[in-house]
Amino acid sequence: MEKEKMFKIGALSLAVLSVFLVVQIFVGLKNYSLLDQKFETMRTISVSAEGEVFAVPDIASIMVTVSEKGENPLVAQEKVAGIMEPVLEGLALLNIDDADIQTMSYSSYPYYDIEPCVDYRCPMQSQNEIAGYETSQTLRIKIRDLESIPDALTLFSSNNVTNVSGPEFTIDDSELLMNEAREKAIDSAKKEAKLLADQLGARLGGLVSFSEGGDYYPMANRAVSMDMAMESKAEFAPQLPAGEQKINVSVTLTYQIK
Repeated sequence: MEKEKMFKIGALSLAVLSVFLVVQIFVGLKNYSLLDQKFETMRTISVSAEGEVFAVPDIASIMVTVSEKGENPLVAQEKVAGIMEPVLEGLALLNIDDADIQTMSYSSYPYYDIEPCVDYRCPMQSQNEIAGYETSQTLRIKIRDLESIPDALTLFSSNNVTNVSGPEFTIDDSELLMNEAREKAIDSAKKEAKLLADQLGARLGGLVSFSEGGDYYPMANRAVSMDMAMESKAEFAPQLPAGEQKINVSVTLTYQIK
Protein backbone atom coordinates (compact mmCIF):
# COMPACT_ATOMS: atom_id res chain seq x y z
CA MET A 1 0.00 0.00 0.00
CA GLU A 2 2.86 2.31 0.90
CA LYS A 3 4.60 1.48 -2.35
CA GLU A 4 1.46 2.26 -4.35
CA LYS A 5 1.14 5.62 -2.60
CA MET A 6 4.77 6.50 -3.32
CA PHE A 7 4.28 5.43 -6.94
CA LYS A 8 1.31 7.77 -7.32
CA ILE A 9 3.22 10.68 -5.78
CA GLY A 10 6.18 10.05 -8.10
CA ALA A 11 3.89 9.85 -11.14
CA LEU A 12 2.17 13.11 -10.17
CA SER A 13 5.52 14.83 -9.65
CA LEU A 14 6.71 13.60 -13.02
CA ALA A 15 3.53 14.89 -14.66
CA VAL A 16 3.94 18.31 -13.02
CA LEU A 17 7.58 18.44 -14.10
CA SER A 18 6.61 17.49 -17.65
CA VAL A 19 3.99 20.24 -17.79
CA PHE A 20 6.56 22.71 -16.42
CA LEU A 21 9.10 21.72 -19.05
CA VAL A 22 6.52 22.02 -21.84
CA VAL A 23 5.56 25.50 -20.65
CA GLN A 24 9.21 26.56 -20.48
CA ILE A 25 9.84 25.26 -23.99
CA PHE A 26 6.77 27.11 -25.27
CA VAL A 27 7.85 30.37 -23.61
CA GLY A 28 11.35 29.96 -24.96
CA LEU A 29 10.10 29.42 -28.51
CA LYS A 30 7.80 32.44 -28.22
CA ASN A 31 10.62 34.66 -26.96
CA TYR A 32 12.82 33.43 -29.79
CA SER A 33 10.09 34.24 -32.28
CA LEU A 34 9.68 37.76 -30.86
CA LEU A 35 13.44 38.27 -30.88
CA ASP A 36 13.63 37.09 -34.45
CA GLN A 37 10.74 39.38 -35.40
CA LYS A 38 12.43 42.32 -33.66
CA PHE A 39 15.61 41.55 -35.53
CA GLU A 40 13.69 41.51 -38.78
CA THR A 41 12.19 44.94 -38.18
CA MET A 42 15.67 46.35 -37.62
CA ARG A 43 16.66 45.38 -41.16
CA THR A 44 15.67 48.52 -43.03
CA ILE A 45 16.80 50.76 -45.84
CA SER A 46 16.19 54.51 -46.21
CA VAL A 47 16.04 56.41 -49.47
CA SER A 48 15.61 60.13 -50.17
CA ALA A 49 14.35 61.88 -53.29
CA GLU A 50 13.16 65.30 -54.43
CA GLY A 51 10.26 66.51 -56.52
CA GLU A 52 10.21 69.87 -58.29
CA VAL A 53 7.42 71.89 -59.87
CA PHE A 54 7.83 75.24 -61.63
CA ALA A 55 5.01 77.78 -61.75
CA VAL A 56 4.51 81.41 -62.70
CA PRO A 57 3.45 83.63 -59.76
CA ASP A 58 -0.15 84.77 -59.90
CA ILE A 59 -0.22 87.38 -57.12
CA ALA A 60 1.90 90.35 -56.06
CA SER A 61 2.17 92.13 -52.70
CA ILE A 62 3.13 95.79 -52.38
CA MET A 63 3.77 97.69 -49.15
CA VAL A 64 3.03 101.42 -49.19
CA THR A 65 3.70 103.88 -46.38
CA VAL A 66 2.43 107.43 -45.98
CA SER A 67 4.07 109.67 -43.36
CA GLU A 68 3.09 113.28 -42.70
CA LYS A 69 3.91 115.92 -40.07
CA GLY A 70 1.71 118.51 -38.41
CA GLU A 71 1.68 120.91 -35.48
CA ASN A 72 -0.61 118.53 -33.59
CA PRO A 73 -1.67 114.88 -34.01
CA LEU A 74 -4.98 115.76 -35.65
CA VAL A 75 -3.35 117.79 -38.42
CA ALA A 76 -0.83 115.03 -39.13
CA GLN A 77 -3.57 112.40 -39.23
CA GLU A 78 -5.69 114.52 -41.58
CA LYS A 79 -2.73 114.88 -43.96
CA VAL A 80 -2.22 111.11 -44.04
CA ALA A 81 -5.94 110.55 -44.62
CA GLY A 82 -5.88 113.13 -47.41
CA ILE A 83 -3.28 111.06 -49.25
CA MET A 84 -4.71 107.64 -48.46
CA GLU A 85 -8.23 108.52 -49.57
CA PRO A 86 -7.43 109.01 -53.30
CA VAL A 87 -5.05 106.04 -53.16
CA LEU A 88 -7.84 103.75 -51.90
CA GLU A 89 -10.24 105.17 -54.48
CA GLY A 90 -7.70 104.51 -57.22
CA LEU A 91 -7.17 100.93 -56.03
CA ALA A 92 -10.93 100.35 -56.22
CA LEU A 93 -10.86 101.55 -59.84
CA LEU A 94 -8.15 98.98 -60.48
CA ASN A 95 -10.59 96.31 -59.22
CA ILE A 96 -8.54 95.55 -56.12
CA ASP A 97 -10.85 94.11 -53.49
CA ASP A 98 -11.07 95.61 -50.01
CA ALA A 99 -10.16 92.21 -48.56
CA ASP A 100 -6.79 92.49 -50.31
CA ILE A 101 -5.92 95.80 -48.62
CA GLN A 102 -4.66 95.47 -45.07
CA THR A 103 -3.33 98.09 -42.63
CA MET A 104 -0.05 96.74 -41.28
CA SER A 105 0.69 99.65 -38.93
CA TYR A 106 -0.62 103.05 -37.87
CA SER A 107 1.30 105.33 -35.52
CA SER A 108 1.34 108.93 -34.37
CA TYR A 109 4.17 110.35 -32.28
CA PRO A 110 5.88 113.67 -31.44
CA TYR A 111 9.16 114.81 -32.93
CA TYR A 112 11.53 117.30 -31.36
CA ASP A 113 13.63 120.32 -32.24
CA ILE A 114 16.97 119.06 -31.01
CA GLU A 115 19.46 121.76 -30.11
CA PRO A 116 22.92 121.12 -31.55
CA CYS A 117 25.86 120.30 -29.33
CA VAL A 118 28.17 123.25 -28.64
CA ASP A 119 31.73 122.83 -27.36
CA TYR A 120 31.06 119.12 -26.82
CA ARG A 121 28.13 119.98 -24.58
CA CYS A 122 24.75 118.60 -25.64
CA PRO A 123 21.43 119.72 -24.21
CA MET A 124 19.48 117.31 -22.06
CA GLN A 125 16.43 115.62 -23.62
CA SER A 126 14.11 117.58 -21.34
CA GLN A 127 15.37 120.82 -22.85
CA ASN A 128 14.34 119.79 -26.37
CA GLU A 129 10.92 121.10 -27.32
CA ILE A 130 8.23 119.26 -29.26
CA ALA A 131 8.25 120.63 -32.80
CA GLY A 132 5.16 118.75 -33.98
CA TYR A 133 3.70 115.33 -34.56
CA GLU A 134 4.20 112.73 -37.26
CA THR A 135 1.62 110.18 -38.34
CA SER A 136 2.48 107.12 -40.40
CA GLN A 137 0.28 104.46 -41.98
CA THR A 138 1.44 101.36 -43.83
CA LEU A 139 -0.77 99.26 -46.12
CA ARG A 140 -0.14 95.85 -47.60
CA ILE A 141 -1.87 95.48 -50.95
CA LYS A 142 -2.38 92.23 -52.85
CA ILE A 143 -2.70 92.61 -56.58
CA ARG A 144 -4.15 89.61 -58.40
CA ASP A 145 -4.13 91.12 -61.88
CA LEU A 146 -0.40 91.44 -62.44
CA GLU A 147 -0.90 93.60 -65.51
CA SER A 148 -2.28 96.36 -63.28
CA ILE A 149 0.91 96.66 -61.20
CA PRO A 150 2.39 99.55 -63.28
CA ASP A 151 -0.90 101.45 -62.92
CA ALA A 152 -0.81 100.89 -59.16
CA LEU A 153 2.76 102.21 -58.94
CA THR A 154 1.79 105.26 -60.94
CA LEU A 155 -1.16 105.78 -58.60
CA PHE A 156 1.14 105.74 -55.57
CA SER A 157 3.73 108.13 -56.99
CA SER A 158 1.15 110.61 -58.30
CA ASN A 159 -0.40 110.83 -54.82
CA ASN A 160 2.90 111.44 -53.00
CA VAL A 161 3.07 108.10 -51.22
CA THR A 162 6.18 108.33 -49.03
CA ASN A 163 7.51 104.80 -49.46
CA VAL A 164 6.76 101.93 -51.84
CA SER A 165 8.23 98.46 -51.39
CA GLY A 166 7.61 95.64 -53.83
CA PRO A 167 6.06 94.03 -55.70
CA GLU A 168 6.82 90.66 -54.14
CA PHE A 169 5.59 87.92 -56.46
CA THR A 170 4.12 84.77 -54.93
CA ILE A 171 1.75 81.90 -55.72
CA ASP A 172 -1.63 82.42 -54.10
CA ASP A 173 -2.69 78.76 -53.80
CA SER A 174 0.41 76.62 -53.60
CA GLU A 175 -1.13 73.52 -52.01
CA LEU A 176 -1.87 71.80 -55.33
CA LEU A 177 1.68 72.46 -56.52
CA MET A 178 3.09 71.13 -53.25
CA ASN A 179 1.02 67.96 -53.68
CA GLU A 180 2.30 67.53 -57.21
CA ALA A 181 5.92 67.98 -56.13
CA ARG A 182 5.42 65.57 -53.22
CA GLU A 183 3.93 62.93 -55.53
CA LYS A 184 6.95 63.20 -57.82
CA ALA A 185 9.33 62.85 -54.88
CA ILE A 186 7.51 59.78 -53.47
CA ASP A 187 7.40 58.04 -56.86
CA SER A 188 11.12 58.62 -57.31
CA ALA A 189 11.90 57.36 -53.79
CA LYS A 190 9.82 54.20 -54.32
CA LYS A 191 11.71 53.35 -57.51
CA GLU A 192 15.05 53.95 -55.83
CA ALA A 193 14.06 51.76 -52.85
CA LYS A 194 13.03 48.89 -55.16
CA LEU A 195 16.29 49.16 -57.11
CA LEU A 196 18.37 49.22 -53.91
CA ALA A 197 16.57 46.18 -52.49
CA ASP A 198 17.19 44.25 -55.72
CA GLN A 199 20.86 45.15 -55.63
CA LEU A 200 21.07 43.90 -52.03
CA GLY A 201 19.38 40.64 -52.95
CA ALA A 202 16.48 41.37 -50.60
CA ARG A 203 12.75 41.79 -50.85
CA LEU A 204 11.16 45.14 -50.09
CA GLY A 205 8.81 45.03 -47.12
CA GLY A 206 6.41 47.54 -45.63
CA LEU A 207 6.97 51.25 -45.15
CA VAL A 208 8.38 51.95 -41.68
CA SER A 209 8.65 55.77 -41.63
CA PHE A 210 8.21 58.87 -43.78
CA SER A 211 9.59 62.40 -43.48
CA GLU A 212 9.23 65.47 -45.65
CA GLY A 213 10.86 68.84 -46.23
CA GLY A 214 10.61 71.51 -48.88
CA ASP A 215 10.75 75.16 -49.83
CA TYR A 216 10.01 77.77 -52.47
CA TYR A 217 12.80 79.08 -54.65
CA PRO A 218 12.07 82.26 -56.62
CA MET A 219 13.52 82.12 -60.10
CA ALA A 220 14.14 85.36 -62.01
CA ASN A 221 11.68 87.07 -59.68
CA ARG A 222 12.24 90.84 -59.80
CA ALA A 223 10.78 93.61 -57.69
CA VAL A 224 10.67 97.32 -58.37
CA SER A 225 12.76 99.47 -56.05
CA MET A 226 11.39 102.37 -54.03
CA ASP A 227 13.25 104.89 -56.21
CA MET A 228 11.78 103.45 -59.39
CA ALA A 229 8.32 103.53 -57.90
CA MET A 230 8.67 107.12 -56.75
CA GLU A 231 9.93 108.22 -60.17
CA SER A 232 7.02 106.57 -61.97
CA LYS A 233 4.94 108.99 -64.01
CA ALA A 234 1.78 108.61 -65.99
CA GLU A 235 3.75 108.23 -69.22
CA PHE A 236 6.17 105.71 -67.71
CA ALA A 237 5.24 102.09 -67.01
CA PRO A 238 8.07 100.05 -65.43
CA GLN A 239 8.68 96.56 -66.77
CA LEU A 240 8.23 94.04 -63.96
CA PRO A 241 8.88 90.44 -65.02
CA ALA A 242 7.28 88.04 -62.55
CA GLY A 243 9.59 85.18 -63.54
CA GLU A 244 8.78 81.77 -62.11
CA GLN A 245 9.11 79.97 -58.81
CA LYS A 246 10.32 76.48 -58.00
CA ILE A 247 8.37 74.44 -55.48
CA ASN A 248 10.66 71.79 -54.05
CA VAL A 249 9.63 68.87 -51.82
CA SER A 250 12.11 66.34 -50.46
CA VAL A 251 11.02 63.05 -48.87
CA THR A 252 12.75 60.22 -47.02
CA LEU A 253 11.17 56.74 -47.01
CA THR A 254 12.30 53.93 -44.74
CA TYR A 255 11.36 50.36 -45.75
CA GLN A 256 11.74 47.01 -44.06
CA ILE A 257 13.69 44.49 -46.12
CA LYS A 258 13.34 40.72 -45.92
